[in-house]
Amino acid sequence: MNFPVRNLPVIQNWGCHQCGNCCREYFVEVTDEERKRIEEQGWSRRPELDGQPIFVPMGPPWRREYRLAHREDGSCIFLDEAGLCRIHAEFGEPAKPIACQLYPYMLVPTDKETRVSVRFSCPSVVKNLGRPVREQADAIRRYARQLIPTNARSPKPPPLRPGQPMDWPELLEVVDALEQLVAGTGTSLPRRLIQAVTFVRLLEQARVAKLDRDQFRELLQILLVASSQESPSELEAIGDCSPLALMLFRLIVAQCARKDLSPHLRRGLRGRWGLFRAATRFARGRGTIPRLQSIFGEVDFAMIENSFGPVPGEAEAILERYYRIKLSGIQFFGAPFYHTPLIEGFYSLVLTFPAILWISRWLAATAGRNSICTDDICTALTVVDHQWGFSAVFGFGYARSRVRLLAGQGHIERLIVKYTR
Repeated sequence: MNFPVRNLPVIQNWGCHQCGNCCREYFVEVTDEERKRIEEQGWSRRPELDGQPIFVPMGPPWRREYRLAHREDGSCIFLDEAGLCRIHAEFGEPAKPIACQLYPYMLVPTDKETRVSVRFSCPSVVKNLGRPVREQADAIRRYARQLIPTNARSPKPPPLRPGQPMDWPELLEVVDALEQLVAGTGTSLPRRLIQAVTFVRLLEQARVAKLDRDQFRELLQILLVASSQESPSELEAIGDCSPLALMLFRLIVAQCARKDLSPHLRRGLRGRWGLFRAATRFARGRGTIPRLQSIFGEVDFAMIENSFGPVPGEAEAILERYYRIKLSGIQFFGAPFYHTPLIEGFYSLVLTFPAILWISRWLAATAGRNSICTDDICTALTVVDHQWGFSAVFGFGYARSRVRLLAGQGHIERLIVKYTR
């Protein structure tokens, strides 16, 4: 089946600026075909690789897989001193593993098309540097042909909520409505996110099982109006978070600030013990925050709870672009996001907003400032997007239950307000 590629809803630019982050922060798994192709390129005989192994085995012997090797400093074995991939430089982009070719793009097939998203873990994506993504359509279609077989069938649509199946057209109507809310004008992004949460809460309570498509579309329009009317006119009227909610939220922040996907992460029992101790300290929320990455300094939890002022306008525009692309690219539910239902996935997506602000405060306090700047937001966004939706931890039952508890008790809106003050 042919899955035409859908354009992004916003102007998004991207071009590789050779920062090397993706070649230092990710493990790259390779298929048997890719491993054979790279071996045939003769790298094991090259002096620039210093006789180091090219691949590292993964998994048990009866289900052996491989990834590209990394040097002691964490960089990919093929990253050169100029920040370029040796395979790309000598043999061209198609000679690299598909994971390396594709980054920072994400492609998700629906019933009739392929949705495109980009990874904001790439600093060039966050800062909107490079050529417009729409001008890179030929490359994106080439990636899609490699990833999606011509005889592939439409993937099964995820449920709207547990026990509530829904066809793709209706699911995408919901996605479009959410993107419309986030893209609205005249109000701040926190207000728009809160209205979107209100809309989803109303939809979660609605009986949609017996509605045809026209009736469902009409219901969505009614809920859009109702969400505007039921959203608080004054954000200050939204209550405070309970101690339990703040504890659950700090654990989500800790998951975002970890480096599970990175070769820099300490492995084995010692590494697991360190993560357990860090999680315990995040749960308590007292004393010095564990330095989960080198970019964070020695900061007390109490400092994060001080007022850091509003989000700068430039940073708010970056975050709006982030959420619109995540929504339109359906990167927040179904197969791309641990097979979660749409409503649960949306709650998780919105929780990244206060998480980004929390980490931005951490960065500002590290620099000795009591207000956040756009650079803090940009760095925090790369940190969160490195993990959210890609680290297996977020798909575990206990992690998903935290999201459901915060949503069920109405704390998502409170967290948005708390960390925008």
